[in-house]
Amino acid sequence: MAPRFVDDQLKQDPEATSAQYLACVLGVTYLVVGLVGFAVTGTMGFTDHDPQRQVAGLTVNPLHNVVHAVVGALGVVAVTRSRRARRYGILLFVVFGVLAVTGFLGGPGPLNVNGPDHVLHAGTALLGLVMALVPTRAQRGTSPRVAGSARR
Repeated sequence: MAPRFVDDQLKQDPEATSAQYLACVLGVTYLVVGLVGFAVTGTMGFTDHDPQRQVAGLTVNPLHNVVHAVVGALGVVAVTRSRRARRYGILLFVVFGVLAVTGFLGGPGPLNVNGPDHVLHAGTALLGLVMALVPTRAQRGTSPRVAGSARR
């Protein structure tokens, strides 16, 4: 279940875009994984590579947990506006695309990643691309005729 803030935001906007819903799902998921990761790793050994520290088969370290939590928090904020959700999608596509490519080509690096992480990063990049391509209400021509609605 989504946090109350996210749920309230989507209920207030009956014309929420698919990008907003995807931002909600990805944001909450990454936020939870980041927080659970801290329960596994604690805060010591910020960039250590330890294959035994895992959350759902994905290796983590405190730096990796911070990245997950920040990505999740940005997703929760992106739920509030369709354009924010699209920009979040662009960010996910670029950042996770780079992480996926460099991950498939190199070693674990400072984030303590493994093979399943690379697949997750590639999938997140693809979902980011989908979010970036979803039209906003203004682009669909269904924007409410209310002053200030162009900010959506």
